[in-house]
Amino acid sequence: MGKERLASTYPYANSQGYLTFKNDCGGFNNIRQAFEFFITVAWLTQRTLVFPVTEVEFFFQFAIAFFFFNFGESQKKKKKKGWYLIDWGPMKRAVPENTAGVSNYWTFFDVHDMSKTIAVMNLTTFLGLEWDNLHIDEAQVFEKQEDPNGVVRESEKWNWDTRQRFKKWLNQVSVQNGFALSWGPSHNVLMWPNKQSVLQSSLSRFSQPELQIKDARNNSVDLDRYIGSRDQMLTLIPKKIKNKKNPVTITIINKNKSEYIGKEKYHEKTHLHFPSCYEDDMGHWRYLCQVATTTAFADFENEKKFKRLIRDHVHLVPEAFEIASYVIAELGLFQYASAHIRRNDFQFKGSWVNAQDSFDNMQEYWDNAQPIYVASDAPSTFFKSVFTILYSLLFEKIKTKGPIYRWQDFFGDDFEPDFEDVNGEPIKEFQKYVKSKQAKQKGIIREKYPNLLVPRKLVGVIEMIICAGGHVFFGTTASTYSAYIQRLRGYIDAPDKHVLYHNQKGPEHWGYHPTEYMREFEDMWEDIKDYC
Repeated sequence: MGKERLASTYPYANSQGYLTFKNDCGGFNNIRQAFEFFITVAWLTQRTLVFPVTEVEFFFQFAIAFFFFNFGESQKKKKKKGWYLIDWGPMKRAVPENTAGVSNYWTFFDVHDMSKTIAVMNLTTFLGLEWDNLHIDEAQVFEKQEDPNGVVRESEKWNWDTRQRFKKWLNQVSVQNGFALSWGPSHNVLMWPNKQSVLQSSLSRFSQPELQIKDARNNSVDLDRYIGSRDQMLTLIPKKIKNKKNPVTITIINKNKSEYIGKEKYHEKTHLHFPSCYEDDMGHWRYLCQVATTTAFADFENEKKFKRLIRDHVHLVPEAFEIASYVIAELGLFQYASAHIRRNDFQFKGSWVNAQDSFDNMQEYWDNAQPIYVASDAPSTFFKSVFTILYSLLFEKIKTKGPIYRWQDFFGDDFEPDFEDVNGEPIKEFQKYVKSKQAKQKGIIREKYPNLLVPRKLVGVIEMIICAGGHVFFGTTASTYSAYIQRLRGYIDAPDKHVLYHNQKGPEHWGYHPTEYMREFEDMWEDIKDYC
């Protein structure tokens, strides 16, 4: 999605200011989780969501060159600029030819659909509109450069150093000047439209036993359980049309349900910012969450609208679903099992098990000798040893073939380069690539559709969709990748939505923990399954 499309949604008549953010410092699904939270706040406060310094080197509408002097020697050391495990990092599959690559949100998310519900804007447009209101000391921080004729250069690019210094500057100035939001969902909970309304409402799910969330032990979740141990206190009042007698408020409350308007007066600020991972302070400045537990609504109908917003307008790009559909059509929707086996750099080593244990944990849930699709960054030896042997013996015993499928069985081992250009039309370059490497194309889908462009960066999200199409799915504990597959399965109403893992026996029996971000909450899809 190009910058012109993003800018065209502005101005919205009801936009109450701007909300900027920095990407989360984790991998794709950590970035996604924080992104969903930022969208939630933008939607509730009617602010325009401004995408961060773009991670793609496009040509700007005008040139802005920054010269920084106050950020110390540490900034001179070059760091990676793209997204972790997309552009750089210890990748075992779909490794880019150039690890200095860059990424952006519209590569993965359908920003066109998103813009139907919230105002969105790119940073270039934001700076152009708000340059004079940012209170930037240009003599010390940066200057706006023009060519000798006084015309702003249109071909200037933001290089790596410019992007990194700008992100650091914006984080620092937002904290120092009081427009940074330390609203990490692990410590905060939003009350919509305000605390009093939620407490007194007869329309909330918390006041209606038949609507209350149930945990795995069938215990009800009341408002106190929903809030849990979250204990920060802030209040945001979005600006509304003047002369309104009762402006809508968002309240961020603590466990004791205290309320106050902070000295920062966020409701009066045109610009608010989420400085993700600022100074490596993950307690105050990180926004990992399952978006299902970020907001308590006074009216259950508004809660359903919110969940529909996330389902219908904050989704992966159609291209990913289309490519995944080729594989799902080959296997048959809900006619195969699926699994995500995470290894590689996974920080939670307790989630690692050997192939024998994975097989033992999964086999009793395979019905009718279904084939299985496995998305994994585990080395091929994991599959060529015990796992494959036992799987083959199981189906030989019942005289039915149940093959194990992986990505390369459909698309081959030859991952394509990143065909991305400033016009967003990589097809011509891809066609040249296909002609030059035609002999290397292998796999079921490759043979049928040799000209199908499969962007390398989308491989991971395509596999999530393929796994979502399985009759039964086995994830990896503590994996947000597996968790999002569970949500996708809920959205498409998969026949077996039990939370199962390859590295754990039996269905999960889990108590309710509102700050748990490594698993999904079923109400995200159950509440809106009949809501269109």
